Amino acid sequence: MKKIYISILTILFVLCSIIFVGCNEEALPTIYTVNFYVDGELKTTIDIDSSFELPENPTKKGYDFDGWYFDENSWQKPLTSVSLFNEEKNTGVSVYAKWSIVNYTLNISKNIQGAGSISGAGNYNYNATVELQAFTNEGYDFDGWYINSSLISSETNYSFNIKEDINIIAKWNPNIHSVSLISDDMSVGAVEGQGDYAYNSIVTIKAITNKIGYVFLGWYDLNDNLVSNQVTFRFAMSDSNINYIANWSVD
Repeated sequence: MKKIYISILTILFVLCSIIFVGCNEEALPTIYTVNFYVDGELKTTIDIDSSFELPENPTKKGYDFDGWYFDENSWQKPLTSVSLFNEEKNTGVSVYAKWSIVNYTLNISKNIQGAGSISGAGNYNYNATVELQAFTNEGYDFDGWYINSSLISSETNYSFNIKEDINIIAKWNPNIHSVSLISDDMSVGAVEGQGDYAYNSIVTIKAITNKIGYVFLGWYDLNDNLVSNQVTFRFAMSDSNINYIANWSVD
């Protein structure tokens, strides 16, 4: 009876040992391999046991790194300490770098507000094609697209691939025309203010009476139409040359 009791104890001890070893083997970490892929290329391989240190984050121009994932393309299973040790490993697992494209801002301004209109400003993904358009108003010539003081294109329609936040200036130049003034009688009066002027700039012309007994009648165009009877006449420069005649008569 004593032998039977000892045998039973021995069997129980062996069974407990097997169970204990089995439990411990399940709890003990298993060394396995994690493969880290970036855009289809194996970048590094790390052997992992109960703890691990991630490799340095990869970089890619125009993209932000969003982490490592088990499921390439669907991106539903991120790599974490929990997900890693829950993954079926066999001899190893692979994870993949996930990227998100960077969004950039394009600002456009004008050097002369009334010179024309522009289009193309907005937010764009990295390397997207941007199309700029400039429409010119009467009295101006389009000079080009500038970054600071550097000309990047003189075309009204300009396209490029955006790779950073950028500020572009659309520049115009006003047309230059002449103002010619004639006195109908230089012995009676003189004129001031003729010269070259930019479109829409303010021109001031003046009639000076030099002879007593005469009165200034006004400024006339070449078709003998009265433009103004003001001795000092101010006006915005038109988009063409101007010819005025100052007329006097006996008072």
